[in-house]
Amino acid sequence: AQREKKASKDQGQATREPGSLAQLSKKDGKDLLDLFMETTQDREELLIVVLNFLIAGRDTTAQLLSWFFYEMMAHPEHLDGIRRELTEVLGECPEEGYRLPYDRIRDLPYTFACITEALRLHPSVAKNVKQCVKDTLLVPSAPNPSNLPPIQMYKGEMAGWSDWVMARLPEVWGDDCEEYRPSRFLHSKSGDSDGLGGTRQYSQWQQHMFNGGPRLCLGMNLANFEALSIVAAMVPLFDVHWARADQGQTASFPPKYLSSITLPMEPFQVEFRRRAR
Repeated sequence: AQREKKASKDQGQATREPGSLAQLSKKDGKDLLDLFMETTQDREELLIVVLNFLIAGRDTTAQLLSWFFYEMMAHPEHLDGIRRELTEVLGECPEEGYRLPYDRIRDLPYTFACITEALRLHPSVAKNVKQCVKDTLLVPSAPNPSNLPPIQMYKGEMAGWSDWVMARLPEVWGDDCEEYRPSRFLHSKSGDSDGLGGTRQYSQWQQHMFNGGPRLCLGMNLANFEALSIVAAMVPLFDVHWARADQGQTASFPPKYLSSITLPMEPFQVEFRRRAR
């Protein structure tokens, strides 16, 4: 019985042998699985880690896309810019829509800015709280226009913040902070909001939708790619409209937030109408 138990445990280990998890994940550079395998070789633990990684990114990315399409219904003038950029970068749209290659993400600054601005106003994790495990001095990071002094926190105290509130603070994002303005995430060579200069990045502590520092979201690049892929697949083919009452609409515009760990919307109906080609 002891030998059977040991054999079962050995089979649960991911070893660096041909056909093992380690061998399958080995490639140029390290992926997420490689990093976790430096901590544990237990298949069961690694399975849980990977599932958590994928599931945690499901609701947040779905909510980002819901808020993005809401902003497109409220500001449809941006859809033409997205379609124009996709055509310039990827060519004419095929019947089934674009299948975005990962290496073309950086070539879509305007589309990415439209998504990022939706995420700024509607962060998927709108609020968070942490407990201090040891005495800590919190030093305010830029931007700090109010010249706030460092804050002494003591073990056991709670620190909370809200990225939803931060997005609506003029001292953080300017007087137009409550407006949906994708151009704030664009560098422009011409002075217009055309994105010719590429994507504009801010400090992690200002553009804080994916947290920052050692707590930066592990799934950030995957979430951005998923959102861009869906937008690239759907926006060229469909117009999106707020559904009418006779189409089953029960919500009012704009939709309401729901209370959750993340930031979902109340259920509502939209109509995706295929565009003439």
